[in-house]
Amino acid sequence: MDVNAKGTFLMCREVVSVWMKAAQAGAILNCGSVLARHPQRDYFATVSYAASKGAIEAMSTATAAYYAPSGIRVNVIAPGLVRTPMTARAQANPQITKYMTHKQPLTKGLLSAEDVARTASFLLRSDSSPITGQIITVDGGWTVSE
Repeated sequence: MDVNAKGTFLMCREVVSVWMKAAQAGAILNCGSVLARHPQRDYFATVSYAASKGAIEAMSTATAAYYAPSGIRVNVIAPGLVRTPMTARAQANPQITKYMTHKQPLTKGLLSAEDVARTASFLLRSDSSPITGQIITVDGGWTVSE
């Protein structure tokens, strides 16, 4: 909770404070997880992690509602399982990698960091200016599988 929820809260508070003092618009993109709303108990029993990511979602939508009149946008990107150092344990487990080919059928396994980065980049650009308070899931099909 300290790293995910509290760290995100403190960052948002400081950025919004600076932008409000300067009467400046801006875009914040927080990092959630597909596990906040779509848990998987067999391989990813991460109750506290999911709770911290759910807190980020709630905080972000509330912040977006409050600061939209000031031109400050806040969204969340909620990735599925991504090939990163954090997922090394999952990547090394043949059962999990086999499972992920079905759980994330669009990517036939773990997402690449680039899969997530493309969406993140869009959400921070001006052509996404009418989007705020959204949780954008980039999950290779996780939420619609099984």
